[in-house]
Amino acid sequence: KVNIKKTKWVIEKILLKSKDFYKANGRKPIIGCLGLTFKADVEDLRESPALEIVLNLLKESENVIACEPNISFHENINLVDYEEILLQVDILVGLVAHKEFNSKHAENITFMDFCGLY
Repeated sequence: KVNIKKTKWVIEKILLKSKDFYKANGRKPIIGCLGLTFKADVEDLRESPALEIVLNLLKESENVIACEPNISFHENINLVDYEEILLQVDILVGLVAHKEFNSKHAENITFMDFCGLY
């Protein structure tokens, strides 16, 4: 129950930040999510809260891309590499602390860290 509640809380926080961005800029933001797997540095998507968060954001018609260094394809999610996600997004969301992710991101990107990445 705690994991389900936390997942919903994260989704709500991201959606609020998206609404704030829309109000300030007159357009929906591009949201970049770092990590989809169940835990860091694995390729297992089973029961992944991060995957659930991204899929829910897509259901809410958010413009979402993701970086997941441990898988190369997902049928419902646009996967890009780490350097590309940093160039494309308005809001960057840390969901899984993979070793490939570092603290480098542009200052004009809003960063939301839900996994202790930075």
